[in-house]
Amino acid sequence: MSALEPEPSPHPPAASLPSWFDGEDAPHTPELHTCIHCGLCLTACPTYRTLKIEPDSPRGRLYLMRGLAEGRISPSDPLVGHLDRCLDCRACETVCPAGVPYSRLLEATRGQLARRWRRTSPLRMLGHWVLRAVLPHAGRVELAADLLRIGLHCSRRRSHNDCCRALRNRAWP
Repeated sequence: MSALEPEPSPHPPAASLPSWFDGEDAPHTPELHTCIHCGLCLTACPTYRTLKIEPDSPRGRLYLMRGLAEGRISPSDPLVGHLDRCLDCRACETVCPAGVPYSRLLEATRGQLARRWRRTSPLRMLGHWVLRAVLPHAGRVELAADLLRIGLHCSRRRSHNDCCRALRNRAWP
């Protein structure tokens, strides 16, 4: 081997994985790397202060968003749960010395997930159905509240006749 030839690297070059995000409104990758991991956001974050779980902190959520952007991870119910638990109060942004645009990154990630990821959990699908089909209509909300009251009334070990009478008369607590 001549002195002009570079020595072969002992490690093969890392393969670049495709990002899970598409090009439409994806979080900006350089912004995902502005976090300096100082931990000042931890004490400002209400969900982290309550739960004490790193993925439920701004720093942890940035790791998750970066993993999606770098193609190292793909969406799952637990990952989306960590992102959904953020109140987006922006308290972390006020204490961040690096100026991480956390809220903008989170909203872009949530937009990508809402558009591209299928929710597999039945409870999550039910929640989205309620948000789309029940809550926008006052009559449906009233009906749902009435059904919940009937269920509560009947669960107190009432007889079947008491439940039917309550349904007819709308005489429940």
